[in-house]
Amino acid sequence: MRAYDIPTRTLTDIAADMGIQIVGDSSSFVLRPISGSDKWRKIGHRGRRVNAISWDGHYVFMERVFNVWPQGRIKSCIADYQGLADFHAKAPGTYTGTGFTA
Repeated sequence: MRAYDIPTRTLTDIAADMGIQIVGDSSSFVLRPISGSDKWRKIGHRGRRVNAISWDGHYVFMERVFNVWPQGRIKSCIADYQGLADFHAKAPGTYTGTGFTA
């Protein structure tokens, strides 16, 4: 993902509050589970833990970011969210049902 007009510190603080981590900075980052933690961890189709954050975790993370920076922008490979209202309009339509939260 990429964040525009949102400080890296804001992203890392929100991730830490959720019990996840950011790898990278605001120009290019991914969300990852903290080693040994299953909080927001994606579970694959075969029931195995995956080193990724679930759709739910991404949704909560981005919603929290937009609550702090309502005019910010986050671009992912799925969508380009330009502010809180745009996020609420687009994000529910991105759910594919792949993977589950632990």
